[in-house]
Amino acid sequence: MAIEEEIEKRLKKMPDIVVCIVYAFLFTGVIFVFVFFAKALYTLPSSFDLPWLLIFTAVFLALLVRKRIRIMRQDTKPPLS
Repeated sequence: MAIEEEIEKRLKKMPDIVVCIVYAFLFTGVIFVFVFFAKALYTLPSSFDLPWLLIFTAVFLALLVRKRIRIMRQDTKPPLS
């Protein structure tokens, strides 16, 4: 899987903020497509609309906090010798 390895290398080189923005766009886009198809199948009413900017901001902040907590936990663990 050369493409996946290349994407993983590029994401590891990026700062945490940029990685969280990429994932927030990805998750928000997936939710948007899901809602769009649900409207097309008349599962949701056509007047149903979500506040997309609020969803993007919430996903971004949740991912950022999660990543920062993970980094802090790794920094506090004693190195194995």
